[in-house]
Amino acid sequence: MKRCGYKCQVTGKRFDDIQHIHGLNLILIEAVEELGYGLKDIYDYSEKELRNILDKYREVQDRYPYGVCLTKEVHMRFHAIYGYGNNTQEQWDEFLEQQKLVS
Repeated sequence: MKRCGYKCQVTGKRFDDIQHIHGLNLILIEAVEELGYGLKDIYDYSEKELRNILDKYREVQDRYPYGVCLTKEVHMRFHAIYGYGNNTQEQWDEFLEQQKLVS
């Protein structure tokens, strides 16, 4: 938020939401795969595996850029086009181009 100056990076207005450029679900999948656990129901992981997943999740999350501050309207517009989950840098870049607002 501080990095964005507490403003929407598209409109310049005060922000309401933060868009994660690299989807949180993708980060979780990457973490679980790196640990070699395989994807399964959360209740099928041991407590130790869940702690390891959380630690690895934080490590993987640090590899990706910060989120972007947006107004609720801009945030909803992005998700109306690209859906929720599996969001990528490429989608964000395309969205900005479609808005004729290349950062």
